[in-house]
Amino acid sequence: MGVLFEHARRVFGGRAAEPPPPEPFAIACACGESFSGFRKDQRQFLGCPRCGQVLFVLPRSLYPAPAPVAVLRSAGARVEPAVQKRPLGVRLRVRARRTRRRLARALWRFVPPRRWFSTGRLVAAGIVLAVIGTTMLTVYLTGRSRLTANILERRGAWTRALERGDFAVARSELDAATAAMRRFGSRGPEEVGIEQLAREVAIYDDRLDTPLEQLIAREVQNKSPDEWSRYVQANVRGRALVFDARVHVSDALDAAAGDYELGYAFFVGDEAGRWEVSRFALFESVRERLPARLLFGARIESIERAPGSAVWTVQLSPASGVLLTSPLCLEKAAWPLDAEMRSRLETQAEWLGGR
Repeated sequence: MGVLFEHARRVFGGRAAEPPPPEPFAIACACGESFSGFRKDQRQFLGCPRCGQVLFVLPRSLYPAPAPVAVLRSAGARVEPAVQKRPLGVRLRVRARRTRRRLARALWRFVPPRRWFSTGRLVAAGIVLAVIGTTMLTVYLTGRSRLTANILERRGAWTRALERGDFAVARSELDAATAAMRRFGSRGPEEVGIEQLAREVAIYDDRLDTPLEQLIAREVQNKSPDEWSRYVQANVRGRALVFDARVHVSDALDAAAGDYELGYAFFVGDEAGRWEVSRFALFESVRERLPARLLFGARIESIERAPGSAVWTVQLSPASGVLLTSPLCLEKAAWPLDAEMRSRLETQAEWLGGR
């Protein structure tokens, strides 16, 4: 084969290959005789002169000799093992499996040992839980009974105060009962009714002693705009008014979605007044029932008159609206109470119950 390659190089003008370096060999016979020499292109058979044993010598290797390790290191060669890369799906499954195992090992640390679930420990834990549950139920029922007794006691106090027309005392008793119910977290129909009555009594207790028109006409005299603004903030803001008026959604072309009109006119001398009730929360809650005639209370937010204007604007606090439902409160407030008014109070109470 080597002769053919050499002949081909000569025909095609190739350069003659350099002869490979000789490869020595040294073998020993079983009888102890040693043989040495050089390997040839063909295998060799050597006969031992001492014992007659035939020895086999491999031919010269056709492959080049590997470079010494020292040479590779000095050249900076980097030998990396050929590792077949796994497909993407296999790698993802392996990674998911490893992640699941790590998570399982991490969660397993929180599992109590098996000795914790012995019969004695389970019985002890059951007894402890039963004692804790019984204690909590006892505390709940005791608090409930005390709350009921407290409400019954205060109910008598605020009822007697309302019958006397003393809204301040009734308000104090109702506020105390409402605070107790909120601490206890009870929201039954009875508790909701008490909270509603407390809001109504607060409106009656904070009513203006003087009609609004007379108050403005009396106090605005000899006051500059700044003095009037300070007076309203100190003495009028937060005071309540009771309205018996027809309310409907504004149908003006430039009206916003939450604009309402209150059919209750007032005048300060020759100057007209208007009510600012945009986005009034009470009207928003009964919007589907409008237009309707409502009996409600609200608190004053501000009273202003623009410079050069002859119109007084009274803005009601948007979150202060309260529907009135108690005939006793209305009667003690010296409000005319007839059959039609009682029917309206009952209707508004039904509205509140149907929310």
